[in-house]
Amino acid sequence: MPLLPWVLSGIVFDIDGSTALAAATVKVINLNTLEVLTSTTAADGSYAVTFTTYSNNDILFIEARKTIATDLEKIGSDNTTIDTGLPGRNVNVTVSRIADKKIETIVFRTPIQEREDRIFSPQFNALRVLPTGFETKQTAIIRDVNNFVSEIDENDGLHIKISLFTRDVNNLISYIAERIK
Repeated sequence: MPLLPWVLSGIVFDIDGSTALAAATVKVINLNTLEVLTSTTAADGSYAVTFTTYSNNDILFIEARKTIATDLEKIGSDNTTIDTGLPGRNVNVTVSRIADKKIETIVFRTPIQEREDRIFSPQFNALRVLPTGFETKQTAIIRDVNNFVSEIDENDGLHIKISLFTRDVNNLISYIAERIK
């Protein structure tokens, strides 16, 4: 017997927790099957996605994003599980932080060679130098008074790699400096 569609729905709220957020992108990932479904919130902040392939207790990760400037977006997330005894579930998500897209595009590297070229955005072409065998075991993210990432410290147990971010008056990254100590 085929499974009935299982619907995950809810409302995405702004940072204040009460204002509905229209035109936000909602991505739902079934962590057991890796199926990804997306939706865009309506004017009232509502979203809905329908699963046709699922199992009881599948874990769902829900992420809501709303672009607010060229490189800034509001982000929030939640999670739930599928209960096959129910036709669906209602999960509301509140965007709880503002993220800089440039920071989020930095891929935390797995060192294959001593030097890696990374392009962070069209205006950045940063040369990343890592000791051979550097494998991040702990990462610390430091934020400034505006809650923007200002420093990322990666520790492999022997070395600490520090990435410092300088921002312009619009809080966009204008310079990246990296060193290993």
